[in-house]
Amino acid sequence: VRSLEHTASVAVAARPNPFESLHVYARAAVVIDATTGSVLYEQKADTPLPLASITKIAMALSVLDAMPQDETIELPYSIHDSDNGDLLPAGTEWKVKNLLDYTLVVSSNDGAEELARAASPHVHKKYPDSPESDATIWRMNKIAESIPAPTLKFLNASGLDISSAATGGVGSARDVAALALYATREYPQRFSASARREVHLYGSEGQIDAENTNNILSSIPGLALSKTGYTYAAGGNLVIVFRPDGVHEIVAVILGSTLSGRFSEMQKLIRASMIYLLNEREAS
Repeated sequence: VRSLEHTASVAVAARPNPFESLHVYARAAVVIDATTGSVLYEQKADTPLPLASITKIAMALSVLDAMPQDETIELPYSIHDSDNGDLLPAGTEWKVKNLLDYTLVVSSNDGAEELARAASPHVHKKYPDSPESDATIWRMNKIAESIPAPTLKFLNASGLDISSAATGGVGSARDVAALALYATREYPQRFSASARREVHLYGSEGQIDAENTNNILSSIPGLALSKTGYTYAAGGNLVIVFRPDGVHEIVAVILGSTLSGRFSEMQKLIRASMIYLLNEREAS
């Protein structure tokens, strides 16, 4: 007579793996249950690819590491972030924490560059081995080394393409996942803003409303971090960290999809992750 334990194990084994037949058209993807360390899905997860605005996660980490969040940054009158259909008010003053939230939520390229510029002397003071100029970029790369996420390489703070042959940041889907998890664990409060549909922030000219570039936020339970990215070289990118059941922490990355495909393909990964967690709960 077979034991109940054996019968249960057979039943669990009989459940279909929700990721087994899943396919995405992105150039690379990965899903990791960070709570258990299990890789749930991967597709060319170790191939370095252009990161586009996912680079801004590393920028934010570098700024947070060295610059007081209540310090004020004055934006130059030449600023105009028209790439994202977003205009930062020229000549206004922002606290670092507010400009960081704004930059991550709307993926502001000018915001990223101004934060990196303002943080550079702070980084150099804290890390004398860093270059006097572009110390923020230097620190972004040092953080990647320390995680470790060896394929991550950063040339600018925004992730914008530098030329047809060079991009502002590169890295593998697996290392992007490691970067995102590091960010949520080191600075959970600062990166939580990236999970909101919109944030209301204050500069010297009053309230600024910032709308998130991730249009599927409402379909992601327990979202802790979200960062989009898109350039000609990169295609459509997206990384999220979410905790749908309050126990498991899931990180999912899409690299090299299309502008809209990054969202539909991420939704596939989210649905499969939810089925995986349901199977885990029923098996326990």
